[in-house]
Amino acid sequence: KIVELRKKGKKSIHWYVADHGWSKADMQAIEEAAYEYGGAETYLYTFKNVKSLIKQLNSKKYKKDKIKSFAIFAHGEPFRIMFGYNHTEEVDNQIYDTKGKLDFYSKHIKKLKKKYYSKKLSTTFYSCRAGARIKYDYNMNFNIPFAQKWVDHLKGSAKAYEGRTNYAKINASTSKDYFWRFVNAVRNRINRPKPSNYYPVGQEGEKFKIFRAK
Repeated sequence: KIVELRKKGKKSIHWYVADHGWSKADMQAIEEAAYEYGGAETYLYTFKNVKSLIKQLNSKKYKKDKIKSFAIFAHGEPFRIMFGYNHTEEVDNQIYDTKGKLDFYSKHIKKLKKKYYSKKLSTTFYSCRAGARIKYDYNMNFNIPFAQKWVDHLKGSAKAYEGRTNYAKINASTSKDYFWRFVNAVRNRINRPKPSNYYPVGQEGEKFKIFRAK
C-alpha cells in the first residue's frame, strides 16, 4: 500500500501498527520497510489499545493535512475490526484477544473527529466481513455494515468485503510463466523488507462492495 501511495504522489503517509505479538526483529523489519518504501515523509506509529489509536488519529497534525486515504489490514467481524490475536503455538487454538483492548467496534467510529478527514475520503477495508450485515450487533445499530457506519460518519466512500478475506497469496506468484515464478522465488529469498506482490482478496472470488454516505 505504501508503494502504491507513493506512486500516486501522496506526500505524507502515516502507518499505524498494533503493538501486539511482534518480535524485535519484526518491528525492525517494519521500520525498515517504512523508510525504504515510504521515504522521509512516511511516519510510523504503534498503539497498544484502541484508545491510543483513536487519540493518535485525532491528532491536531491532521488539521491542515487532512486524511484523504485510509486502508485497514486486520482481522474483522461485521461489528468490529480486530487488530490483535492472542498467540498460541497451535494455529487451530488461536483465540481473539479476550481483553478486547485492540478491538475497534462500530461504536468507536463516532469518536474519530470528522474535521480531520477529507469529505472525499477513500477507505479500503481488507479485514473480513466489514461489508456484511448481521442480525445482532451488541446494541450498536442492528443490520448496518461496519463500512456503512464508517462512511456515514466520516463521509467519502469505502470498499469492503461481505465475506472473509484471504491473505494467503499476497506474497505468492500466481503466474503460469516460469520466468516470473523464478523471479518471485529469488525475490522472496532476499533478506530485506519488501512489498507484497498482491493485496488480500475476497474468498471464492468475491468482489468489493462499495459504500457511500447516506
